[in-house]
Amino acid sequence: MLADSAAFSEAGIEMKASGKREPIISIITATFNSERYLEQTIQSVLEQTANAHIEYILVDGASTDGTMKIVEQYRHALDVVISEKDKGIYDAFNKGILASSGDYIYFLNSDDYLYDSSVIQNVINRMRASTPETKAFYGNVLEINEVNGFRQMAGQEMTEALFRDGKMIPHQGLFAARELFLQYGLFDLRYPVRSDLDFMVKLFGDSNISREYMDIPIAYFRIGGLSSAVGSRNRMRTEKMEILSRRFGDWKIDPYTDAELNIAYYKKWIEALLFNREPVSSVLKQRNIRNVAVFGSTEMSLYVLRDLEESDISVHTLLDNNPRRQGLIMNGKTIRSAEWLKDHASFLDAIIFAFEGKHEANIQQQIESLLGESKLRFISWRQMVAWKIESMAGEGY
Repeated sequence: MLADSAAFSEAGIEMKASGKREPIISIITATFNSERYLEQTIQSVLEQTANAHIEYILVDGASTDGTMKIVEQYRHALDVVISEKDKGIYDAFNKGILASSGDYIYFLNSDDYLYDSSVIQNVINRMRASTPETKAFYGNVLEINEVNGFRQMAGQEMTEALFRDGKMIPHQGLFAARELFLQYGLFDLRYPVRSDLDFMVKLFGDSNISREYMDIPIAYFRIGGLSSAVGSRNRMRTEKMEILSRRFGDWKIDPYTDAELNIAYYKKWIEALLFNREPVSSVLKQRNIRNVAVFGSTEMSLYVLRDLEESDISVHTLLDNNPRRQGLIMNGKTIRSAEWLKDHASFLDAIIFAFEGKHEANIQQQIESLLGESKLRFISWRQMVAWKIESMAGEGY
């Protein structure tokens, strides 16, 4: 559903005049099971030297971990706290916008943090020096991967042509006049992972809106949240195509191929092994999975087998539908047909799929037809990697 300007009037919120002399910035943080990094995020706001010019709003999606305990510790310093179920991060952002009263809106994710204590003061100084017609200010964001140590400063002066080329700025670098959300509407919930791009395309495509680029760092952005998760990459690309096609008409981008997605998963697997010194299959024990069979007998299955053995997960056999493979022994494991499961499935907790292609659904259907009702779980190697990414990066928005 596309939220529009009516939402402001329905909420009984009046627009605050955009006085350039003493601008107020409403900082909105959306949380959901964000206990891992939230305190650092909050402290980075409260430590700002321009604290008197900040309205801090925290919107929680009914977290089930210790997020709200942290919020309670700082509630006295927060201007607005909302905690209720929502439809995702952009729904939470919309609630924060409706609860805000500042001249400008800024979104700081619950696993990110402001670059230093003078960031907001530096931005306010630029706002004061700018013309009243300037409705948006944007700067740079330092992207960091805390697993492998990678860092890069993202940010540049944006044009509509750069958006056409697929470029964008992270929302952690943007300060938008609150009145723009009255003009363009709130975040469009049809785009659960790229609604910020939708808003920015409207902003930078409007020749009547003056914008100013600030070549200064605004925030640290931890790589690993919703928008950078491997599993959501095709969804991100699809939403990006829809948004830019609507704006530019002929904008097209192909979905990621299986090979491209596999490479992304491989990289995360290597990160876990090299930098965390842990196999990705260690997440299985957290789910009470200790006895498995691996379906697949290519070299991929041997990588999965080794990873499972490093986690002390018992691999009873390798399975394959190819009769020419059955009976071979690889690394001490005999390759058998799926028929083996008829007599041995009761000893297993799960079947681990070791395919580079997308064969999981067909093989799962085959096994379910073979066994009938069963408590077996079906898990792909990609799912193990995704679970491991979540455990390393945190679960929240």
